[in-house]
Amino acid sequence: PDFCGGTVEITFEATDACGQTAECTTFFTVMAAPELTVSCPQEIEIASCTNQVEVDAAFEEWLGQFTYDGGCNTEATDLSMYSAPDFCGGTVEITFEATDACGQTAECTSMFTVMAAPELTVTCPMDMEIAACTDQLDVDAAFENWLGQFTYDGGCNTEATDLSIYTAPDFCGGTVEITYEATDACGQTAECTSMFTVMAAPEL
Repeated sequence: PDFCGGTVEITFEATDACGQTAECTTFFTVMAAPELTVSCPQEIEIASCTNQVEVDAAFEEWLGQFTYDGGCNTEATDLSMYSAPDFCGGTVEITFEATDACGQTAECTSMFTVMAAPELTVTCPMDMEIAACTDQLDVDAAFENWLGQFTYDGGCNTEATDLSIYTAPDFCGGTVEITYEATDACGQTAECTSMFTVMAAPEL
């Protein structure tokens, strides 16, 4: 029989010239190939901004859960050609297929997703004007409060303009204009601009 399974039944009979007969029957069986099955891991979602090393490790663990069972001389999808999505976001979809030498096939599909980096936004305070001849201590305090209103949200590994380099204008008058820019590791940028002005001292 074929190595994938089958049976040969033989009835062996003998007769002679004196009218005697004798027979017996037996079977030769090759057991059928075991049923071929595949198993895929559940779809997985990784939180945005997860470290790439952690993404890679989670992806390798996920790949290890694609398995097959049964069949004869079974071959399956080569998973080594797949790599993890970028930590900034992406999806890998794998259709895992197994086939054997007996014509059996089985497949399943699963996806590994890293959520996209949250949108990067910046917020600048409204332009501010301080009255002329305001005490310098009050100007400095108002300026520090104004600086504290420059904020950003979102992105991955976001860096923003260093506001510590700015100092308040002189109480006699002046303007500080700040273009506040934020960038992240995923190539997002956002900026806004605002001004802090101390009105010039009135002409003497």
